[in-house]
Amino acid sequence: MGKNIYQSNPRFQNKLFAIRRITKSDANDLLEVYSDKKSIPLFNSDNCQHDFSLDTLDMIEKEMKFWKDAYKNGWFARLAIVDRSNNKTIGTFELFLRKAIDSFNDCVVLRMDLKSEYENEETIDSLLDLLVPKISDYFGKKKVITKAIPLAKERINSLVRYGFKLSKRKLIGSEDNKEYDDYYVYSK
Repeated sequence: MGKNIYQSNPRFQNKLFAIRRITKSDANDLLEVYSDKKSIPLFNSDNCQHDFSLDTLDMIEKEMKFWKDAYKNGWFARLAIVDRSNNKTIGTFELFLRKAIDSFNDCVVLRMDLKSEYENEETIDSLLDLLVPKISDYFGKKKVITKAIPLAKERINSLVRYGFKLSKRKLIGSEDNKEYDDYYVYSK
């Protein structure tokens, strides 16, 4: 394994987007993302305590504090996605190494939350090209899973084009023991 994502300050970019750690100044932009009624159904809140519908600045600031604590404690890394054309934060990536007793053990979970206007193939293609090759640098793992519900047609098209395959297996929640489906798997 190369760099430790929890001990580094990951920053990378392409012509369209930059990915970096979340800062306090992202709060207003992230409020737009997490209160976007078109986006909320596409967020992966499997095995989480809530659905990420955050519609006040206070709510987003509390969530951002939790994300900062999670990063500090090595639970997961939540990174900001910034549109370089206007310097606005348009979503987040969450990454963590999953340890479980199901078939998704020892793989990296990738959660992608985007403002609805960015939920399109061009954006997602660019973001996957930017992030996925870096995952093994930080986690030492080649297997990545992400969720895409059938409603997320453009996301699914991008995932499949990139090489993700829909799994027939269900993810079993470690917190709630529920079965979750619609997971796509990428193995290099």
